[in-house]
Amino acid sequence: MDTQQAIEEQPTIARENTAHYVPAPTPQAQLDVQMTGADLLIDCLISKNIEDIFGYPGGAILPVYDALIRRSEDIRHLTTFAEAGAARAAEGYSRVKSKPGVVITTSGPGALNTVTAIKDAQADSVPILVITGQVHSHRIGTEVFQEADIVATMSSNAKAVFQITKIEDIPDIMDTAFRTMTTGRPGPVIIDFPKDIQEQSCMTRTIPTATVSDITAEIIAPQTDYNLEQAAITLMTAQRPVMVFGNGVRISGNAAIGLAREIINETGIPVVETLLGRGTIQTTKPQNLGMGGMHGLYEANMAMQNADVILNVGGRFDDRFVGNPNEFAPHAKIIHIDIDPKTLSNRFYHAETGIQADAFKGLTRLTNHWRTHGQGALKTQNLESWHDQILQWKEIDCRGVQQNDESIHPAWLMAQLNRRISVLPDYTISTEVGQHQMWAAQHFDFTHPRQFLTSGGLGTMGYGKPAAIGALIADPNKPTFVISGDASFYMNMQELPWSIQNDLPLKIVVLKSKGMGMVQQWQDRFYDGRRSNSNLDTPTGTYAKMFKGMGGEAMSVTRPQNLDSSIKKMISASGAFLLEVSVDDTHCTPMVPAGKANDQMVLSDEAEARVRKQIQRELT
Repeated sequence: MDTQQAIEEQPTIARENTAHYVPAPTPQAQLDVQMTGADLLIDCLISKNIEDIFGYPGGAILPVYDALIRRSEDIRHLTTFAEAGAARAAEGYSRVKSKPGVVITTSGPGALNTVTAIKDAQADSVPILVITGQVHSHRIGTEVFQEADIVATMSSNAKAVFQITKIEDIPDIMDTAFRTMTTGRPGPVIIDFPKDIQEQSCMTRTIPTATVSDITAEIIAPQTDYNLEQAAITLMTAQRPVMVFGNGVRISGNAAIGLAREIINETGIPVVETLLGRGTIQTTKPQNLGMGGMHGLYEANMAMQNADVILNVGGRFDDRFVGNPNEFAPHAKIIHIDIDPKTLSNRFYHAETGIQADAFKGLTRLTNHWRTHGQGALKTQNLESWHDQILQWKEIDCRGVQQNDESIHPAWLMAQLNRRISVLPDYTISTEVGQHQMWAAQHFDFTHPRQFLTSGGLGTMGYGKPAAIGALIADPNKPTFVISGDASFYMNMQELPWSIQNDLPLKIVVLKSKGMGMVQQWQDRFYDGRRSNSNLDTPTGTYAKMFKGMGGEAMSVTRPQNLDSSIKKMISASGAFLLEVSVDDTHCTPMVPAGKANDQMVLSDEAEARVRKQIQRELT
């Protein structure tokens, strides 16, 4: 992609200054010096306030690694045990640090090992910069050793891909890469760096470290402002309003999160969160109905299905959130605020009114109009009857299960983990993908959205462990926990000994059900229980033994009576700790079957009984 073209294609709406990272333009250089392309690239990274890099060296990127030695006091490199782990660690780092994560790999297989993480970052709007080594320029396209067409491979999976063809272009390409990553809808950017250009020298100017600068938000277009005013009026007159908060609120920064909380505190409007929006509103607030969608809570899905107005800020209306698009929220006027026009025009489902705006800018204008029409207040209709109805749905207690004395129900396990972890001053929960991911999203309490790391759009098994490592590098003083299932545990497990060798106090909980839990749930429900190739007959204690062999501390728990003491021991451990918990082979509920409406949830037997009892009470 041409540098000027990339600049021109940036979205027209930028964010106002909030607590998130904003790239500074490369400042004016000072003295003319002789520099290699590799040195110039490292200088550019330092000028962008990059402190940490994840990566794995190889032949086509060795000049850059040589340059890193010369700047080791200014920038730290963390060599993971595989490129895939490095890229996912950069994702976790970015989410916790609220700044871009950076990855460096060699050419060919090294670069290609990052593709899944790059696509994951694109799906979840995570700004990571992946710098890939490349063979000499004149050999590109000749199928020499460890050559791959990175531009072609990455173009559909990244926000932008650049290949450096001249050493003089490096500062401009780096400026454009950082701007592309962090403005509009954030996402991954790739820079393919041929080895001969890394080794070339030129007279250039040293680049001093930049300070983070502000991006002045552009004025919202008149039609957009009018739509926001109409949205405010609609919310004022709604009898059954619901607000949905998604990942875009977190991305917009602390000011957007604070404004969202201000609105909810003042109006009392119920809130549903997306998977990646968990913690936008403190989960212990009564207005927070929890996660919506396929494995969303009963009260959250019922509220959306019965609402007369839904305002979605920064969340996607995808298949896992909407269910059957023809039956989603049939009585509601739906308003959607998002910075990405592609999200607003989603072919699967798009709102009646789509408003392209950054979450903070959009909410600011919305509340200004709201207060103007409400004589200084965020006025609503009397929502008492709406709150009463929601309280009845909450009484179903869709997460509650009957726990016995012989085995451990995974939902009960999550509740016990939350009871002990949620009292900590702060913490990070990072999940793999599967049933355990949904139970974690349902049960854990969060005070802010950067506490929860998970792969949402792509659903990447093997995400949780390296993402947690990145989170610990970003904030080493924050307790960090990985929630994993049997199958996910094996994916990217090579990073576990790396974390132990580097003294990272990572805490891992493995739910051992002896199978691929979510796969088996679908096989049971939609394939007449034929569990084809989804059993994992790993003996009890295997994961704990493996972790001990890596040098960490571990325990295996099979009975509920021993669970609480084991959880406390894990939390208090000073180093890496794995807790293997044998759990019941059961289904994760609530669940909206594919093709069904969100109020057609499959519930646990206990919750179904409470629904029947409530209906019987209403009839009598």
